[in-house]
Amino acid sequence: MRRALLALFALALLAGCGDDGAPPVTPRDAGGRDAFVPPGEDAGPPEEDAGRDFDAGPMLDYQLCRESCVNDGDCFILGSARGFACLGGYCAAAACDEDLCRAQLSGWNSECTSDGDCMNGPCVRIAGAGRCSIEGDCASFMLDTLTEARFSDGADVEVCGRAGTSCVEGVCTSEASMCPASPCGDGERCEGGRCVCTGDAGCGENQACYGGRCGCANDDACFGRGTCDTEDGICKCTEVGQCTAPPSFDGTAIVCE
Repeated sequence: MRRALLALFALALLAGCGDDGAPPVTPRDAGGRDAFVPPGEDAGPPEEDAGRDFDAGPMLDYQLCRESCVNDGDCFILGSARGFACLGGYCAAAACDEDLCRAQLSGWNSECTSDGDCMNGPCVRIAGAGRCSIEGDCASFMLDTLTEARFSDGADVEVCGRAGTSCVEGVCTSEASMCPASPCGDGERCEGGRCVCTGDAGCGENQACYGGRCGCANDDACFGRGTCDTEDGICKCTEVGQCTAPPSFDGTAIVCE
């Protein structure tokens, strides 16, 4: 059972490294490519989008498909806190934290108080709380060997995780995911550690380049989060019926605001 779970984790990490160019509206990843969500957009399902900004943001003169919340518990994903909070009535990324970034990018998402709570590695101390880590052949998971403190007694333990993580402009990232360490593709250039598009070729299917930022080129790029405004590449809505994607968080309601 443990081996099967570790295999699934490895596949998930490999999938996260892919860049098919048309991610759904999801929370930020560690990647270096900007996506088409405007400042102030709330988050969506976990993991891999393309480096979006999820602060409460400025007031916008158009409406977006969002997920409204009342408290932080509404922003849990599958019963667990994943670094999101209810800010301004919408689920958004909580303040970036160096330790939490290391846990997030390492896949240590489950909370714990002892090793017995974890299936794939020891319970380690992250930002004062316990997180289930991963142990095993770190190279096979495309992870590094890190030394962390066991939550129960503070003893050093070796686990598999992502080295060189940091909080950059409110976004968790890692050295390995930033250019030039992670080379940019055709139609892209490296700018401040992030790959930005220089033309439509630098964006994915159903996307176009808007001043160095990949945005939607048609409604298919919106994944049920409104319709595409091809003037600026932003998925917008005028009424909630245009917001057909299901909620990404446990306790939110879909709104067009």
